[in-house]
Amino acid sequence: MKSISYTTRLALVLGLLVMTAATIIFRQASTKESPSYTSTRTLQFSFSITNNSNEVVQNGTFRAYAPVNHTAIQHVDAITATHSYQTVTDDLGNTVLEFVLPVLAPYQTKVITVRSNLSVSEAPIAEALDDSRVYLQSEPLVETDHPALRELSQTLVVNGNGTDRDRARAVFEWVTTHLATEQYLPDDRGALWALQNRRGDCTEFMRLFMALVRLQGIPARGVSGYVVTGSQIVRPADFHNWVEIHLEGAWQIVDPQRHVFLTQQADYIATQIIQPVERNLLGRSHRYKVDGRLTAVMN
Repeated sequence: MKSISYTTRLALVLGLLVMTAATIIFRQASTKESPSYTSTRTLQFSFSITNNSNEVVQNGTFRAYAPVNHTAIQHVDAITATHSYQTVTDDLGNTVLEFVLPVLAPYQTKVITVRSNLSVSEAPIAEALDDSRVYLQSEPLVETDHPALRELSQTLVVNGNGTDRDRARAVFEWVTTHLATEQYLPDDRGALWALQNRRGDCTEFMRLFMALVRLQGIPARGVSGYVVTGSQIVRPADFHNWVEIHLEGAWQIVDPQRHVFLTQQADYIATQIIQPVERNLLGRSHRYKVDGRLTAVMN
């Protein structure tokens, strides 16, 4: 076997060193550019469950949404509660906590407190969208097949095309300037109602933006949850609806009622990715649902 000269060995060593350095630099650059969960946050909420009858209620059931397991902004690390519970989760990561109260005496009230520990990202974490059709189609309350919504959408196209961001921004500007905010409306109204009446609460802003941005070919979905700037005990008034659009490789937050466009995204903690009623874990209930023999309020 022929021996390798000193010069050749030196060249090989130098080559390996260069390759190693390049690999390290590449890994550092990739790590630097990839968003990650950079902070932690605790969300706490509680409910009072009451037996308003003069009879004992056994095995009364109370169900409530917890924060979504995983989104572009949040990851649930742990959930604790003052009462034992079971969880039900769907394929979007929506999670319902189910509490069974063995015995509730006449007129007795029990308070259930839930605490969620979350990891939060300042920037949306990329997520591929395998099938965008479900986030582009017409559905109840997001009536993209209605002529009035289609006609309006056509007038919002930027210079006949523009980027997805341009088109989403055009829709955002129209909705924020043409809808007036009302106090909370208990009944669900849709995008068409919002367009025809030019008013609504956060739900109507959400639905109309969803419909118009879907008509621009941008996947969009409604989200419920809480807007917080840090760890917080949330109250009923903190509950809010907004929109996520799949833009530039990630689900990103748009809140037309509060004039937020792809900013402050780490402040939005999702408790439900909204689907048509028949697929929602709690049907028409937005936050919680209680056995008909009992009543419940969020504290």
